[in-house]
Amino acid sequence: MLLDNARQLGADVREGTRALGAQRLEKSSQHVITWEDDAGNSGSITADFVLDATGLSHLLTKGERVYDENLNNFAVYGYLQGAEWKVTFSGSPDRSTVFIAAIEHGWIWYFPLGRDLMTVGVVTNRHHFADKLAGVDLETFSGSRCARAPRSQG
Repeated sequence: MLLDNARQLGADVREGTRALGAQRLEKSSQHVITWEDDAGNSGSITADFVLDATGLSHLLTKGERVYDENLNNFAVYGYLQGAEWKVTFSGSPDRSTVFIAAIEHGWIWYFPLGRDLMTVGVVTNRHHFADKLAGVDLETFSGSRCARAPRSQG
């Protein structure tokens, strides 16, 4: 859904294509991205904005990444089918807002994916999870946190 929406909004979306490297142009916010696709074609593109979603391979910051121990988080997430969502955007039942709830030692996200489907995630610091919740299964952990979360008043 995200890719289709990005395409509709004019983004250059390429599936079956791997970014091989990224180099920032000197004195510029632009990057040159080298790529290769599944058919063996390769090339480079220049972009004003680059979203690096390469995860741990951290394509754009290889060798430069600085880790902040305070941002060492752990997330447990799942999907709720048949979820009733109260908050609408601009009065339209087809468009909903996301909801973030602060809880002790973290937060919970509620992201609507459709009229009756949402993803729910519980985020806490990895050390809190490891130290305080050892032996607790993930479903019990996320369920107990969601049960104590504030409710939307939409």
